[in-house]
Amino acid sequence: MLAPGLLENTFATVFDRAMEATLNRFIFLECLWRCKKWLGLSMETMLARSIVHMDQYLAAIIKARKLELTGNGKCDTTPGPMAAHDDLLSRFMHKGSYSDESL
Repeated sequence: MLAPGLLENTFATVFDRAMEATLNRFIFLECLWRCKKWLGLSMETMLARSIVHMDQYLAAIIKARKLELTGNGKCDTTPGPMAAHDDLLSRFMHKGSYSDESL
């Protein structure tokens, strides 16, 4: 938690756990973390659960943004601070035909 009194952000917590588990992969021998992954032990279980949670969270954001961009019938492609959706996700959606998984 960043500061006392802040509300807990589930996505941030899950993301931190995934980063911690990923760091452990660099610290421990490859054969050790692969065994833990295969057996479903320790941080590897936490990493798998975290990835599922993050995928669900981000899929909902992508779906919502697609609805926002197509909801009014046209997309605001004007660059700059006045654009309705001038963020990285929207720019990727405008520029190419990426799958939801790629986004």
